[in-house]
Amino acid sequence: MSTLPLPPMTYPAQGAIAQEACALLHVTSMTEALGILTTGTIYGRDTGGHANFSVRNLKHALRSGAHLNEVVLSFQCAGPHYLTYLEQVGHPPVVGCVSTGVFHVLTGDPPVPNPDPATVWDRGYWQSIIYPGGAPLTFQGLTWLPEKKPAPLDDQTLWERITKKNTAARAEQAERLVRARRLDEAVPLAIGIGIAVVAPPAQV
Repeated sequence: MSTLPLPPMTYPAQGAIAQEACALLHVTSMTEALGILTTGTIYGRDTGGHANFSVRNLKHALRSGAHLNEVVLSFQCAGPHYLTYLEQVGHPPVVGCVSTGVFHVLTGDPPVPNPDPATVWDRGYWQSIIYPGGAPLTFQGLTWLPEKKPAPLDDQTLWERITKKNTAARAEQAERLVRARRLDEAVPLAIGIGIAVVAPPAQV
């Protein structure tokens, strides 16, 4: 564990909270998921470049960028894990103090050193974040959100839609199906691999 001082209103996750915090979920599009699994990297474009995750409570993650939500990636992360306060996110005190940790962000009153493990994820939890160079992740699997996976097409029909592109809608459906197939093929190969949180690419 880092010997650097913790940011204000930030505490190590302990006991049952620390155990449950090791399982992180990331909601994204199939295109982004394929990129994560094939490059072994993940990033975010928020202040500080942190990548966003959820612990059990997916309400916030599913609301943000709802039109892009297609799959849920599951990770294990050994930590270290911390509980912190929403006002700390994206500010130098967090980035500069313990960049190697996972920060589980709570809203409302500042977190206390030993919160109730039965309620911490359901009351006041916002999201979990990892800064570039932070704690490494291990990919565990992928779940499709209901009705988001394209309906399968036989190869002949798919080929016709790709080559003829009769309509924009058919072409888009065919392209989505190709991505879905590529993602389904990538998942078993990626299970157990390490995923690093990196700085976002430079904006052009």
